[in-house]
Amino acid sequence: MLLIKQIKSSLKESARSSSARAGPLISIIRFALLPIIFFFALIYPLFALASDVAVIVSGSVRPYLEAVDGLTDILSAKDVKTEVFDLERYKGGLKKKLSEVVRDSKWHVRVAVGPNAAIFLEEELPENITPILYTMILNPDRVIKEEAFNCGVSLDIPVEIQLDLISRAFPGIRRLGLLYDPVHNNNFFEKGIKKAGELGMRVYAIKVSAKNDIPSALAASLDKIDAIWMIPDRTVISESIVGYVIKEALLKKKPTIG
Repeated sequence: MLLIKQIKSSLKESARSSSARAGPLISIIRFALLPIIFFFALIYPLFALASDVAVIVSGSVRPYLEAVDGLTDILSAKDVKTEVFDLERYKGGLKKKLSEVVRDSKWHVRVAVGPNAAIFLEEELPENITPILYTMILNPDRVIKEEAFNCGVSLDIPVEIQLDLISRAFPGIRRLGLLYDPVHNNNFFEKGIKKAGELGMRVYAIKVSAKNDIPSALAASLDKIDAIWMIPDRTVISESIVGYVIKEALLKKKPTIG
C-alpha cells in the first residue's frame, strides 16, 4: 500500500504542475498512467525476493521509456538490479544473441514493455522459465497468449472514455481521423464510430497495413479531418512515426491526439 501511495503522490504532483498548461487534457494523461500505477503495485511482491531483473522494451517510444524509468527507479531504491534491452537495437543475428541473454538463469524476473517485447519473450523463452510479466500492451489477448505470462497490465483505455475526454478537452473537434491497422484494432474503430456519433463527432478510418502506407494514408485524409487520433497500434507506434505524423499534421494545422 505504501508503494501505491508513493506513486500516486508523485503523479498528483506532476499533474498539478502541468494542469495550468494542459487544462482538461490532463485528465487523459492521468487516466493513461493508471495502468502503470497498478502494474507497479501488482508486480512489487515478485521483486521483493529478486536481485536481477531483465526489462525488454519494444522500442524508443516515450510512454515505454517513461514506464521503464519508473520501474527501474523504484527497483533501484530497493537494491534490485535491472538491465534494460531495447529490442529495436537487436536485428538479425543480434536478436538471437538477445534471446540467449534473456534465457540466462541469473534473471529472477523478466519484464516485457510493449507488444513486440512480449511477443519476443513468448517466442524465445521456454515454458519453464518464470516469472514473465508484461505492461503497456493494447488488447494483450490479441497479441500474446496471456497464459505464457505470470501477470501483466494492459494499456486498454476504453474507447468511450477516450472520446469523452477528447470531446471535453477539444470541443471544437468534430472529425477525428483514427490511424490504425485493421488487423489489430478494427474492433476499436467500430466502437469509436458508435461512441463518436453519441457525442456529435465522427471518426474517419486512416487504415494502414504497414509503416510504408502511412505517408499516402495521411495525405489522403488530412484535408477531411479536424485532428489525428493515435492509439498504441503495433503497426504505427514508434518514436519516428509519431514524430512524422505530428509534423505532417502541423503542416496542415491539425492537432494530433494520443
